[in-house]
Amino acid sequence: MINFSQSGIGHLRKLMLAASIIGLVFVSSCNSSDDTDIKGNWSEVAQMGGAVRAGAISFQLGDQVVVGLGYNGAQTSTGRIYLGDFQSFDGVSWHRNAVPNFPGTLREGAVAFVLNNKVYVGLGYNRDLDYEVLDDFWEYDPATSTWTELTTAKFPEPLYNSIAFVVNGRAFVGTGTDGSIWENTIWEFDPAGLSWKSTTTSIPGKTREGASVFVLNNEAYIIGGSSNGQYELAFWKFNPEAPTQWENITPTDDLDYYDEFKLVAQRKLAVTLVLDNYVYVTTGQYSSALNSCYQYDPSTQIWREMQAFEANARISAVGFVLNGRAFVGTGSNGTSYYSDFWEFKPNEDYDANR
Repeated sequence: MINFSQSGIGHLRKLMLAASIIGLVFVSSCNSSDDTDIKGNWSEVAQMGGAVRAGAISFQLGDQVVVGLGYNGAQTSTGRIYLGDFQSFDGVSWHRNAVPNFPGTLREGAVAFVLNNKVYVGLGYNRDLDYEVLDDFWEYDPATSTWTELTTAKFPEPLYNSIAFVVNGRAFVGTGTDGSIWENTIWEFDPAGLSWKSTTTSIPGKTREGASVFVLNNEAYIIGGSSNGQYELAFWKFNPEAPTQWENITPTDDLDYYDEFKLVAQRKLAVTLVLDNYVYVTTGQYSSALNSCYQYDPSTQIWREMQAFEANARISAVGFVLNGRAFVGTGSNGTSYYSDFWEFKPNEDYDANR
């Protein structure tokens, strides 16, 4: 039997107490880190009416965002169900027939942009038409509430899962795939001549489809996407007015936030949100559907993990910012299709009981 003296027992008690205090401090620090490092809160808003869908498009008209087109995952004896309707969201509720039904071939994986108070929609594909990949573009004029096919402005090649963006009053469309080749060219739209011109250089590096794009301070940022199953890590900033239009801003792997960046870059068909000079990337696909969410600070180029999207993980969703509020909805996880929408509040602490 081991025999301790009274003084030895006292010394042992002090050591045990010190260890307990250290353990408490360590646990407290871990909990504090968990609470403060991961911010953001999601709350469900009104569900989009009508059918579920993925591969839809969205664009802003006035003080509302319009969402439409896409595939709803269903198949009948006459074929798959593609959607041609458009619904508008005012931040509270959805309104049907905001824009007349699309008169062209119904599709998914299309692009849309707004330029000079008109909406332009094009590209995409339709699985029922022998997986036809499309090169047409259509113009919607809100003043007359009419759609017009731009027969002189067919895109230089049929593509889907491309990107579209407007920088300083100039519209650009590019990247994407036709199912067998992948693209890295960016074309500029000429609204006066209703044509496309490849006066800008291609994105340096690999081709890609399903990339994400966001615009901040008259510069476009392009990240993510894949080419024939290989994900593209290079992160580019594009300024059409600069002598050197493309700047590679990919972080090096020795930086603290490189792991976060890599988890963003290695995905496709995600959504981006620009809010208060920060950028948020969420959902998308890497092997399977994702719900993780990351913040990018362009002033420091630091990536940071945020609270994950709290609904089902998904790809081919839509995301937009309306009146200073960020929303994400629709999409698919490959077997299920969705019509729910969620508001993201990045400055709030996570509330499991919202």
